[in-house]
Amino acid sequence: MKKFVVGLLIGALLLCLSGIALADTVELRYWAEPGPAGYAEAIAEAFEVENPGVKVEVTTIPSGNFAQKVATAIAAGMPPNIVGDYIGRLGAWATAEATVPLTLTAEEAADFVPSMIDMFTHKGEVYGLPLRYWVVPYVVNKTMLDEVGVTIPNPSDFPLDLWLEAVEAVSQLEGRYGTAYFANGRSGDYMMLMNYQFYGARLYESGDYTKTILNSAAGVEALELMLKVVEEGWAVPGVAGLNGTDFANLRHRGVVAMMPGSVNYGKPQYPIDLKADGLIDYDAEFILTGTPHANDSPNPGLYIGPSGVVALDAGDKVANDLAAKFIHFAGSAEQCLIMVKGFKGSFPTRRSISPFAPEEFWNTFTLDLIAANGVMDMGLASPFYLNVRDALYPEHQAAFTGMKTAKEALDDFAAKVAALWEE
Repeated sequence: MKKFVVGLLIGALLLCLSGIALADTVELRYWAEPGPAGYAEAIAEAFEVENPGVKVEVTTIPSGNFAQKVATAIAAGMPPNIVGDYIGRLGAWATAEATVPLTLTAEEAADFVPSMIDMFTHKGEVYGLPLRYWVVPYVVNKTMLDEVGVTIPNPSDFPLDLWLEAVEAVSQLEGRYGTAYFANGRSGDYMMLMNYQFYGARLYESGDYTKTILNSAAGVEALELMLKVVEEGWAVPGVAGLNGTDFANLRHRGVVAMMPGSVNYGKPQYPIDLKADGLIDYDAEFILTGTPHANDSPNPGLYIGPSGVVALDAGDKVANDLAAKFIHFAGSAEQCLIMVKGFKGSFPTRRSISPFAPEEFWNTFTLDLIAANGVMDMGLASPFYLNVRDALYPEHQAAFTGMKTAKEALDDFAAKVAALWEE
């Protein structure tokens, strides 16, 4: 009888202990950007293994409504503990004082590319860690240029005079165009901004996001050139209505010879894969180049876009501390490398693993361009980054449809940027 009672007591004690363990389990909610299947879950599972008693629930949120969903959750007092997304959206949560500050060790800070950490810093505090970044080089269909007898001697330094020669020559071919412009939607901004670099025009000056200098004399000259290229028939018509899908398809089908694009086009296997997938029907060779520029303008830097993770303040110190711990874990060199290999065409934000593919030309060529010419400031750290993107493309549409001159469109854009700060 005594053994039976003791057994019951032990069983009850174990049940109680089990209940305590379950009660002490902390659940973190991780909202992640779309990507390779299972990439976010893999990071979460690895973190759980190293941190018993922590459960990370992963939800993948489509990019189109990611920002709105996070904003709604914050307003309702139920934010996700961790958000993994593009810096252009993550910065808004730091500005809204909704993030958990991070403390980096000296070794950790030294291993990140400095400019990347700067983008994830608000009021002197690091609020997130960059995991990877994409780069937008200029992409040339060498097959098409060979057809018209135009050669780029030094892809790292592409003179504007040679670009104009190639654009006009290719456009003499039936159904072909030298270039294309993408003015229908915010996601085309960095592609359009590269065309302003032809004359050295920039969006901002020295990190001052309260005003844009795109309406400078160089900016107006660049937009006037774009309008002329369309008028001459050297660019695909209907610019105001072209979207991202149209932009890619024009290149794949061999309709357009030169325009900004992905580093993936620099991989020899990429056009082979495109043909196998039925996206192109000819043997194509693409090359990466620096952005074309006038002789009296500097060799332009490249536009980049980091993606990373931040911890949002859930009002619970235990959860906040664990979320911050997850950020450091996800930002480790090991996890960054896994992330970069999963997102094709990405680059690591950690120096210790860069370049991660030194034997591949597309990788070293792009990094060499960045080392030589730097990166361009798109205002990714501005609290009004998304608002500025939404203000730019309607002015481009107005210019391309003849409703405004180049100067009028850019002056109106500048006024909209200034008004954001006045409000």
